[in-house]
Amino acid sequence: MAPDRNSDFLHYSFAPGSLLDEKLWTKIADHIKEFKIRLVLIDSLSAGSGSVDENATQGAIPLQFARRLAATLGCTFIFIHHTGKNRAGDDDANASRGSTAIVAAADSILFFKKTGDDNNAKIEVKSNRCRIGTKPKPVQFRVVDGEGLVTSSSASVSRATDAKSAILDLLSNPQNVYESKRDILAGLKALGLGRKQADVHAAFDDLKASGAIWQHGNKTGRIFLDDFKKSCARVRDAIAPGAPVQCKTVGHLETYAFVSKDVFRRMLQTGLVQATGAGEGGPYRWVGHEFGRVA
Repeated sequence: MAPDRNSDFLHYSFAPGSLLDEKLWTKIADHIKEFKIRLVLIDSLSAGSGSVDENATQGAIPLQFARRLAATLGCTFIFIHHTGKNRAGDDDANASRGSTAIVAAADSILFFKKTGDDNNAKIEVKSNRCRIGTKPKPVQFRVVDGEGLVTSSSASVSRATDAKSAILDLLSNPQNVYESKRDILAGLKALGLGRKQADVHAAFDDLKASGAIWQHGNKTGRIFLDDFKKSCARVRDAIAPGAPVQCKTVGHLETYAFVSKDVFRRMLQTGLVQATGAGEGGPYRWVGHEFGRVA
């Protein structure tokens, strides 16, 4: 790959090719190895993917290529991606544009949102997905003349947003089972994240209404994060009769449904999927709640 410009610490290239082309990723790998690059920034995922339909699972192919290089070369890839129309709400944990496969393929997602009016505008950064390390708390920043970048911690976020973050943190541990608001309150208290009951109830209702969390039932039933719901929908489609590829192993589901082994095992353990083969082997049969098709 021939960069348009280089410096001692920065290499960049404009429109080097399609992010769906494996040959381009071979060139990127050679460049990373030659110059010992540790951070690769791609702006943007949609622009680099050409005419591919973002609503199809192929939209996540560049992230799969990047994951392989990150694992073998020890570098980090950051993709700039945009939110979909009317999906940039405070509580939308999957606000990125296009197929949910893009969300599922990412290790971490940071959501940037402008808050306040033009006279007091700030940018709020929230971690909507974090599979590696500890999920960071929300932070706000603004640029002030003469001071540069000024940040503020999550303490400046409203009580409602704070309660929502605490609930999402609580549900991020798949080993914990919660089936009601009362369970959520008790779980927060047990972890030292106690909040006022009114704040928790309001935050829970907002998260549920926005789709950030879902409950397998009306007022009682296990509560899941929305990304698990999306994973369930992709697995359901992948194992449905007549699916383009018959997924008969957990490895197949990792490749074609973009779900990890741990997430799929949760589906088995909670009775959403039935394995008709030996152990965790397929063919598989969907026996859980109907989610509808998800691209």
